[in-house]
Amino acid sequence: MTEFILMRHGEPDYSNSQRLGLRGHGHDLACLTQSAVKQIKAVSKEKCFKAAEILVVSPYTRTMQTAEIMNRELQLDLIVDIDLREWTPDLTYQYTQHETVMASLKSYRENNGVHPTGTTPIWEEKSSMRSRVLGCLEKYDGKYKCVLVVAHRQIIREITGHSLEFGEFIKFRLLT
Repeated sequence: MTEFILMRHGEPDYSNSQRLGLRGHGHDLACLTQSAVKQIKAVSKEKCFKAAEILVVSPYTRTMQTAEIMNRELQLDLIVDIDLREWTPDLTYQYTQHETVMASLKSYRENNGVHPTGTTPIWEEKSSMRSRVLGCLEKYDGKYKCVLVVAHRQIIREITGHSLEFGEFIKFRLLT
């Protein structure tokens, strides 16, 4: 059975995305803060990462940059997997304000990730997110002894029950 090390990306700096007026998914082009770069460089030296045989990463800038920093130390094959993308707060990808994301997250949490009956919320349901993320991990389960995954708080929380801070990690195994 494969051990997954699930790691949350470093802290993003959204100032350039905001300055450029990027909206929707474009907002997610944010790079890491300088302090996050230093944090991830330090974290990459943790002994547990030496067991990893492959690095799988979400296709967002903040996760890709985190993975690149980690991989300077680890020298692993790196796979970008679109199914590790973050929870989608707006399925139209048209939001322009961070407040929209926060309102979607509030509704998601208040409704335990399930759209209320008779409504058409714009956010991705928990079952959909869990299904795509677990399906992604299943592709690597049994093929490797240890897989390092750089992803996002919301998806890590929904499959492990743990809410990680920037640069934190947790070990995880799929239930079969």
